[in-house]
Amino acid sequence: MVRNDGSQMDFQEAFRFPILTLASGQTNSFRGAARLCGLDDLIVIDVGGTSSDIGIVRNGTPARSIHAAKIGGVKILSALPDVASLAYGGGTIVRGDTIGPQSVGRDLVHLAQCFGGHVLTLTDIGVRLGYFEGDLFRKEEVQISEVEAQRHVHKVHEDILSAVRLVRGKEEELPCAVVGGAAPLLGSLDFLQPNFFGYANAYGAALAEIAASIDTIRSLEKREEVLEELKAEAIIRAVAKGADPAAVRITNLSIIPYGYSSGLQARVLVTASGKRRRAHK
Repeated sequence: MVRNDGSQMDFQEAFRFPILTLASGQTNSFRGAARLCGLDDLIVIDVGGTSSDIGIVRNGTPARSIHAAKIGGVKILSALPDVASLAYGGGTIVRGDTIGPQSVGRDLVHLAQCFGGHVLTLTDIGVRLGYFEGDLFRKEEVQISEVEAQRHVHKVHEDILSAVRLVRGKEEELPCAVVGGAAPLLGSLDFLQPNFFGYANAYGAALAEIAASIDTIRSLEKREEVLEELKAEAIIRAVAKGADPAAVRITNLSIIPYGYSSGLQARVLVTASGKRRRAHK
């Protein structure tokens, strides 16, 4: 199984700490997108059935949130991927001028108009505009004009672009890629769309490595010495968990200074990752 930091976990660990799998879907998609694009650093938009999730990949690894995460307004004491989510997915329901946040979810192939159902979704909008093509889709069943469809998709595109600008910040040089089953909804935007974009999630899960993390508070008066010590300890822990010593590397180093403390106190997060060590026959 895969943790939400993109690393492997066994069933026993998942059974004891199921919260560690929360939001692993975005992590898998982001990692898979980076590999499919052949890039280590980029912004990824994962457009699924219920949402569009946007995050940054650095050194092939999805960025983690350094702040306490909230789910439904409730703060949780567990780290999650740093993701901006919008309720725009292939199954998002369109009613009049309202797009979402409700979605038909996995019932898309039964309820969407383009599949013979009665619910207008963003997939129907995409079919009407030619973003989705194929024998599976019944364009003639979609009950919306092309003008109205264009208006809805323009709203979606504007909101997605605003979220990308927020996530990007000052990282203006980073390219942006879109993956996921409903990625064609953003096909007219100037984003990378790699081959096999619909399989980024599964591919990312298959790429999961063994990882070990250290999250500690240390004085950085001897900055380089302390950081090298923590990186070495993270590598040792990753190898102890089964990572190949020849392939393990530091994939994340985050430093959050405490401005009102003596001794240059800072929170330091270090992660080492590597492929699983192969067992000798």
